[in-house]
Amino acid sequence: MATLTRDDVRRVALLSRLALDDEELDRFAVQLESIVAYMDTLNRVDVSSVPESSRFHGVPSRLRPDVPHDAGMSEDVLDQAPERAGAYIKVERVIE
Repeated sequence: MATLTRDDVRRVALLSRLALDDEELDRFAVQLESIVAYMDTLNRVDVSSVPESSRFHGVPSRLRPDVPHDAGMSEDVLDQAPERAGAYIKVERVIE
């Protein structure tokens, strides 16, 4: 596993619009590295014998359907966005 650097944390902070000082960058680098290491540990756990979604099998979902609605975004929200494209907030592409 690669070590997270200040630059890695600075990039995450920038994408999250967080202003972090040098002390916070160092502290969060250690904390984020710990989280990534724990996720790596979880990824190595053998779950092949665990049935998929066995706990909720046959229970109907109480969540609303995931469908778009035409409520529109408030102009107040759009006015606060750094960039916009029509009625949408324009953001930097994160995933290649």
